[in-house]
Amino acid sequence: MPDNVSQSDRPLAGVVLAAGQGKRMRAPVPKVLVKACGRTLVEHVLEAAAPLGADPTVIVYGHGGDLVQAALRPRGVAFAHQAEQDGTGHAVQCALDGLAGFAGDVLVLCGDTPLLTTDVLQGLVADHRKNRRALTVLSANVAVPGSLGRVLRGADGRMAEIKEAGDANAAQLAVSEINTGVMVIAMEYLPDALARLKSDNAQGEFYLTDVPALLLADGLSVDAFRTSDEGAALGVNTPVELAQAVAILRERKIAELMAAGVFVDDPATTRIDAEVTIEPGTRLRPFTYVAAGVRIAADCEIGPHVSVLGPPEGTGRIPSGTRVAPGTVWEG
Repeated sequence: MPDNVSQSDRPLAGVVLAAGQGKRMRAPVPKVLVKACGRTLVEHVLEAAAPLGADPTVIVYGHGGDLVQAALRPRGVAFAHQAEQDGTGHAVQCALDGLAGFAGDVLVLCGDTPLLTTDVLQGLVADHRKNRRALTVLSANVAVPGSLGRVLRGADGRMAEIKEAGDANAAQLAVSEINTGVMVIAMEYLPDALARLKSDNAQGEFYLTDVPALLLADGLSVDAFRTSDEGAALGVNTPVELAQAVAILRERKIAELMAAGVFVDDPATTRIDAEVTIEPGTRLRPFTYVAAGVRIAADCEIGPHVSVLGPPEGTGRIPSGTRVAPGTVWEG
């Protein structure tokens, strides 16, 4: 990269891969529109990335494209159509028209990873820029790597390549460091690298994960930024994985509220969706459920055994000092 360009001054764009049908989810909507804690999977990703200010952000859609566009258009994002699902490299190639004229770094995200956090993404981008790389992969060590691509490192400790599980040998499959599917790529190298991808692999697809090896062969700086947050690696593909993600999201939400002064008598039996606001001093009794969009003012007492439902039925606001009686359903 040019020495006279400060990495911190480089603009950031986003590409969100959201074209998959999600056959294993067996949902009536595209997988990225399945909800976790009252918010779609892809919206969790967009919320995590929002503070980074990626502009433009291009959503690559495929199956159920009308539904995806209708759901996300209010967010001011751009769209690109991947008519044939020929792999992640092909998906990013479909987004290039939406990045026309852009000069900077491109943050590539997967639309089915609701546990990504702003802190992790900011750490990735900061590491990429600090080290003036052409490409930085977000990796994580996980106990059960399964079908996830492995990050293989050379003798110098730097990433040498990403090997998809279906193309890996036994020694490579034993590696616990995996590719999360998230990476940052300098735009000046992206189109040429995508054009050189080949589909000679087990899936017959164009892998975005082959781009790091191409750039390394060109003599460019490439590495993996390893996060300690295993949640960054959890893509949701099945109802079981969805339930696992929901449990973690709810645990995070309750911890966040308690740190801000909300009293939760029994976190294990309390369920709080995304986009819920609860002011300090309020107490949630056991077996309380608060739905997305609800706003609870200070010094309320909710429950036990209460369901609090908000929009579209009403304003979704509980005034300060309200006591919601045990065993009721509140619809505001």
